[in-house]
Amino acid sequence: MLPAKGNGARGRKRIRRSARQVASDDAKILTYVKAHPAVRSIAIQKEVRLRKPAIASGLLRLREANKIRSKGVRAGTTYSAA
Repeated sequence: MLPAKGNGARGRKRIRRSARQVASDDAKILTYVKAHPAVRSIAIQKEVRLRKPAIASGLLRLREANKIRSKGVRAGTTYSAA
């Protein structure tokens, strides 16, 4: 009898993105936020079509660089261009 398969996440290797890919993803996020002020991260995910960790890290980098502003807490956080 074969062992039951898990959710598939186990055993996968983490995908490392190059600095060029990270910069490209950040530019996509910033462009979307500029065009859609007061947008939530879930809407950014759906429209930019990036995975949640890429969106979260991109938003953090853009906030630290003072390119976007955040307002709110947790899922209610909205993002606007600075």
